[in-house]
Amino acid sequence: NWSKFEETFGAGGPLPGNPEGTVLLRGSTTATGFHSGVLFTPSDVWALGLSFRSRLHAEIKDGSADFSTPPPALSPALQAAFPDGRIRTEIDLPPSVRTGLLARPAANWNVEFDAVWTGWSSVDELVVDFKEGLPVPRDPTPFSWQDSMAYSVGTEYRWSPWILRAGYTYDLAPIPDDTLNPILA
Repeated sequence: NWSKFEETFGAGGPLPGNPEGTVLLRGSTTATGFHSGVLFTPSDVWALGLSFRSRLHAEIKDGSADFSTPPPALSPALQAAFPDGRIRTEIDLPPSVRTGLLARPAANWNVEFDAVWTGWSSVDELVVDFKEGLPVPRDPTPFSWQDSMAYSVGTEYRWSPWILRAGYTYDLAPIPDDTLNPILA
């Protein structure tokens, strides 16, 4: 499992007197969890499914930070303060529960209804510890995401040799407006 976090500071490129730059954070981790599910088919017309995916704790112990700062002529102190180097971070990835109901009104026609709960509240904040450069205070990136639901309906009609499909999903956003930030880009 490979994770990539990217945070951009500033916008529009570096200008004299207005130092800006970017940092690309990379790292890899392995997390252990479980996924289970059950499918109940009481007849050829109906099927009901339920699945659960556990919460995962992902910890990057030896990641890297690649800084891009303005040219040295514009800000030599800024370049010296932000050397490329190693990082450490951790985050909890959310659990989820999914359920679906499939109906077959005819042999060549399926209609499905799905609901998904995702425990986004497990994603509280992101703290990145930089091992080189100036001592950076532990200033977390707050997420404070909320658990959310998503609902879907879809249909499939087989009309030989064609298969026609249509669907709609209503997905509630887990991100409060006050914690929306560039890391989501």
